[in-house]
Amino acid sequence: FEVGRFREETMAYPPGVTPASWLSVSPPTGSGNSWTFQFSVNTTGLSPGTYTTTVGLGIARADSSIIAYEYVQITYSIVTVSAYPVAINFNVSSVATPAPQNLMLTSNIGSVGWTSSISYTSGTPGWLNLSPESGSTVPANITMNASSMPLGVYRADVSIDVGGIVTTVPVTLTVNDPRVNFVSPYVAITNVGGDVIVRGHG
Repeated sequence: FEVGRFREETMAYPPGVTPASWLSVSPPTGSGNSWTFQFSVNTTGLSPGTYTTTVGLGIARADSSIIAYEYVQITYSIVTVSAYPVAINFNVSSVATPAPQNLMLTSNIGSVGWTSSISYTSGTPGWLNLSPESGSTVPANITMNASSMPLGVYRADVSIDVGGIVTTVPVTLTVNDPRVNFVSPYVAITNVGGDVIVRGHG
Protein backbone atom coordinates (compact mmCIF):
# COMPACT_ATOMS: atom_id res chain seq x y z
CA PHE A 1 0.00 0.00 0.00
CA GLU A 2 1.06 3.61 -0.37
CA VAL A 3 1.83 6.08 2.38
CA GLY A 4 2.92 9.70 2.49
CA ARG A 5 5.85 9.58 4.89
CA PHE A 6 6.95 6.92 7.33
CA ARG A 7 8.73 6.99 10.66
CA GLU A 8 9.94 3.72 12.22
CA GLU A 9 8.22 4.58 15.49
CA THR A 10 4.83 4.82 13.76
CA MET A 11 4.35 1.03 13.72
CA ALA A 12 1.85 0.16 16.43
CA TYR A 13 -0.51 -2.58 17.58
CA PRO A 14 -4.26 -1.89 17.73
CA PRO A 15 -5.91 -1.58 21.16
CA GLY A 16 -6.31 -4.99 22.78
CA VAL A 17 -3.64 -6.66 20.60
CA THR A 18 -0.61 -7.93 22.51
CA PRO A 19 2.67 -7.14 20.69
CA ALA A 20 3.97 -10.26 18.96
CA SER A 21 7.43 -11.18 20.24
CA TRP A 22 7.97 -13.37 17.16
CA LEU A 23 7.50 -10.52 14.64
CA SER A 24 9.74 -7.61 13.70
CA VAL A 25 9.79 -5.03 10.89
CA SER A 26 12.81 -3.55 9.13
CA PRO A 27 13.03 0.15 8.18
CA PRO A 28 11.13 0.64 4.92
CA THR A 29 12.61 1.24 1.53
CA GLY A 30 11.12 3.50 -1.14
CA SER A 31 10.44 7.11 -1.83
CA GLY A 32 7.60 9.55 -2.27
CA ASN A 33 4.25 7.86 -1.81
CA SER A 34 5.44 4.26 -2.35
CA TRP A 35 7.24 2.29 0.35
CA THR A 36 8.01 -1.39 0.95
CA PHE A 37 7.98 -2.92 4.43
CA GLN A 38 9.82 -6.15 5.24
CA PHE A 39 8.61 -8.24 8.17
CA SER A 40 10.64 -11.10 9.65
CA VAL A 41 9.73 -13.94 12.01
CA ASN A 42 11.82 -15.27 14.88
CA THR A 43 10.86 -18.94 15.24
CA THR A 44 12.93 -19.52 18.39
CA GLY A 45 10.70 -21.08 21.02
CA LEU A 46 7.64 -21.28 18.76
CA SER A 47 5.67 -24.52 18.85
CA PRO A 48 4.02 -25.96 15.72
CA GLY A 49 0.80 -24.13 14.85
CA THR A 50 -0.54 -20.93 13.33
CA TYR A 51 0.29 -17.48 14.70
CA THR A 52 -1.68 -14.36 13.80
CA THR A 53 -1.30 -10.72 14.77
CA THR A 54 -2.31 -7.32 13.46
CA VAL A 55 0.00 -4.33 13.13
CA GLY A 56 -0.71 -0.73 12.21
CA LEU A 57 1.56 1.36 10.01
CA GLY A 58 1.19 5.09 10.36
CA ILE A 59 0.23 7.22 7.37
CA ALA A 60 1.77 10.65 7.94
CA ARG A 61 1.68 14.15 6.54
CA ALA A 62 4.77 15.84 5.18
CA ASP A 63 5.49 17.17 8.71
CA SER A 64 5.44 13.53 9.98
CA SER A 65 2.24 13.96 11.97
CA ILE A 66 0.09 10.81 11.82
CA ILE A 67 -3.12 10.98 9.80
CA ALA A 68 -4.22 7.38 10.40
CA TYR A 69 -2.99 3.83 10.73
CA GLU A 70 -3.25 1.20 8.01
CA TYR A 71 -3.84 -2.15 9.76
CA VAL A 72 -2.31 -5.30 8.31
CA GLN A 73 -2.99 -8.85 9.50
CA ILE A 74 0.06 -11.13 9.49
CA THR A 75 -0.19 -14.92 9.75
CA TYR A 76 2.68 -17.38 10.14
CA SER A 77 2.36 -21.17 10.28
CA ILE A 78 4.78 -23.82 11.52
CA VAL A 79 3.85 -27.08 9.80
CA THR A 80 4.26 -30.57 11.24
CA VAL A 81 3.79 -33.72 9.18
CA SER A 82 3.20 -37.31 10.26
CA ALA A 83 3.07 -40.47 8.17
CA TYR A 84 1.65 -43.78 9.40
CA PRO A 85 2.95 -46.41 9.34
CA VAL A 86 6.51 -45.15 9.63
CA ALA A 87 7.72 -48.03 7.41
CA ILE A 88 6.00 -50.36 4.93
CA ASN A 89 6.95 -53.96 4.18
CA PHE A 90 5.69 -56.14 1.34
CA ASN A 91 6.45 -59.85 1.88
CA VAL A 92 5.26 -62.20 -0.88
CA SER A 93 6.19 -65.29 -2.83
CA SER A 94 7.44 -65.19 -6.37
CA VAL A 95 4.10 -66.50 -7.68
CA ALA A 96 1.92 -63.92 -5.90
CA THR A 97 1.09 -60.27 -6.49
CA PRO A 98 1.69 -58.02 -3.47
CA ALA A 99 -1.49 -56.66 -1.92
CA PRO A 100 -1.76 -52.84 -1.84
CA GLN A 101 -0.88 -51.06 1.40
CA ASN A 102 -2.00 -47.67 2.63
CA LEU A 103 -0.05 -44.74 4.01
CA MET A 104 -1.92 -42.12 6.06
CA LEU A 105 -0.57 -38.57 5.91
CA THR A 106 -1.57 -36.00 8.54
CA SER A 107 -0.57 -32.42 9.30
CA ASN A 108 -1.50 -29.66 11.71
CA ILE A 109 -2.22 -27.45 8.66
CA GLY A 110 -5.00 -29.22 6.76
CA SER A 111 -5.23 -26.99 3.69
CA VAL A 112 -1.60 -27.33 2.59
CA GLY A 113 -0.73 -29.23 -0.58
CA TRP A 114 1.69 -32.14 -0.83
CA THR A 115 3.80 -33.97 -3.41
CA SER A 116 5.63 -37.30 -3.38
CA SER A 117 8.71 -38.88 -4.91
CA ILE A 118 10.30 -42.34 -4.90
CA SER A 119 14.01 -43.04 -4.54
CA TYR A 120 15.10 -46.65 -5.11
CA THR A 121 17.95 -47.61 -2.77
CA SER A 122 18.56 -51.28 -3.67
CA GLY A 123 17.47 -53.81 -6.28
CA THR A 124 15.84 -53.19 -9.65
CA PRO A 125 13.94 -49.85 -9.66
CA GLY A 126 10.44 -49.18 -10.91
CA TRP A 127 8.50 -51.71 -8.82
CA LEU A 128 6.61 -49.22 -6.63
CA ASN A 129 3.86 -46.74 -7.51
CA LEU A 130 1.69 -44.37 -5.48
CA SER A 131 -1.92 -43.34 -5.93
CA PRO A 132 -2.40 -40.43 -5.75
CA GLU A 133 1.08 -38.97 -6.20
CA SER A 134 0.09 -35.51 -4.96
CA GLY A 135 -2.83 -33.65 -3.41
CA SER A 136 -4.12 -30.29 -2.24
CA THR A 137 -5.20 -31.15 1.30
CA VAL A 138 -4.09 -33.15 4.32
CA PRO A 139 -5.03 -35.63 5.82
CA ALA A 140 -4.55 -37.86 2.81
CA ASN A 141 -4.57 -41.60 2.20
CA ILE A 142 -1.91 -42.87 -0.21
CA THR A 143 -2.17 -46.35 -1.72
CA MET A 144 1.11 -48.12 -2.41
CA ASN A 145 1.24 -50.84 -5.04
CA ALA A 146 4.25 -53.12 -5.55
CA SER A 147 4.77 -55.04 -8.77
CA SER A 148 5.59 -58.76 -8.98
CA MET A 149 9.35 -59.16 -9.05
CA PRO A 150 11.93 -61.99 -9.14
CA LEU A 151 13.31 -63.43 -5.90
CA GLY A 152 15.14 -60.87 -3.82
CA VAL A 153 14.87 -57.87 -1.54
CA TYR A 154 14.00 -54.46 -2.98
CA ARG A 155 14.12 -51.19 -1.09
CA ALA A 156 12.91 -47.65 -1.74
CA ASP A 157 12.33 -44.39 0.12
CA VAL A 158 9.06 -42.54 -0.38
CA SER A 159 9.46 -38.82 0.34
CA ILE A 160 6.37 -36.71 1.06
CA ASP A 161 6.75 -32.93 0.83
CA VAL A 162 4.08 -31.00 2.73
CA GLY A 163 4.58 -27.24 2.55
CA GLY A 164 8.35 -27.66 2.42
CA ILE A 165 8.44 -30.22 5.25
CA VAL A 166 9.73 -33.56 3.94
CA THR A 167 8.86 -36.88 5.59
CA THR A 168 10.53 -40.08 4.36
CA VAL A 169 8.97 -43.54 4.65
CA PRO A 170 11.17 -46.58 3.89
CA VAL A 171 9.50 -49.32 1.82
CA THR A 172 10.79 -52.91 1.50
CA LEU A 173 9.62 -55.61 -0.91
CA THR A 174 10.78 -59.13 -0.06
CA VAL A 175 10.06 -61.83 -2.68
CA ASN A 176 10.49 -65.42 -1.45
CA ASP A 177 10.55 -68.79 -3.18
CA PRO A 178 7.22 -70.60 -2.46
CA ARG A 179 7.77 -73.32 0.11
CA VAL A 180 6.36 -75.17 3.12
CA ASN A 181 8.26 -74.36 6.31
CA PHE A 182 6.07 -75.90 9.00
CA VAL A 183 4.04 -79.14 9.35
CA SER A 184 2.38 -80.35 12.55
CA PRO A 185 2.24 -83.14 13.53
CA TYR A 186 5.44 -84.01 11.73
CA VAL A 187 4.86 -87.79 12.05
CA ALA A 188 1.40 -89.22 11.38
CA ILE A 189 -0.07 -92.31 13.08
CA THR A 190 -1.74 -94.87 10.84
CA ASN A 191 -5.52 -95.10 11.07
CA VAL A 192 -5.74 -92.19 13.54
CA GLY A 193 -7.68 -89.11 12.41
CA GLY A 194 -6.69 -85.57 13.23
CA ASP A 195 -5.78 -82.16 11.91
CA VAL A 196 -2.58 -81.35 10.08
CA ILE A 197 -1.26 -77.79 10.18
CA VAL A 198 0.76 -76.69 7.16
CA ARG A 199 2.39 -73.28 6.95
CA GLY A 200 4.46 -71.63 4.30
CA HIS A 201 4.24 -69.03 1.59
CA GLY A 202 3.36 -69.15 -2.08
